Amino acid sequence: MVSDDHINILVSYFSSRTYGQGLWLAIGENYDYYDYLTPQKAGALGLLLHKANVKSCNQRYQTNMDHDYKFDYILDTNRNYTIAEIAGGLNCLEYQCNEADGFDESLASQIIGRMRKQLLQQLRDLEGFDNWELELNKEAQLA
Repeated sequence: MVSDDHINILVSYFSSRTYGQGLWLAIGENYDYYDYLTPQKAGALGLLLHKANVKSCNQRYQTNMDHDYKFDYILDTNRNYTIAEIAGGLNCLEYQCNEADGFDESLASQIIGRMRKQLLQQLRDLEGFDNWELELNKEAQLA
């Protein structure tokens, strides 16, 4: 099971405004409308991810553990963690959550996918790549 800090780092990272606005996702009491993730809304997302993690661990190990989640917004995650570190953290969280039946169709899985997509967009922006279409590199093909 991942720690509260692990989840808090991820959620805080995606609510930062370093790369424009925070993550675009379903939010609200019933996750019935879309908006940008802000630090004020981040605790609800952390709780959602925490519950998916607990559900998975309970199913995997046939336990009934219940762990209170405490959200703390972590400042400057965008400066203190690289894209690769955040990607690794997402992979770990997804791995720890995927033992639960129906996880692949869950809101938690969809949100982790959106987080990963945003990381790829950030990487593309950092590399200065602004094309949508790939072209055959004939020089590389000849080598």
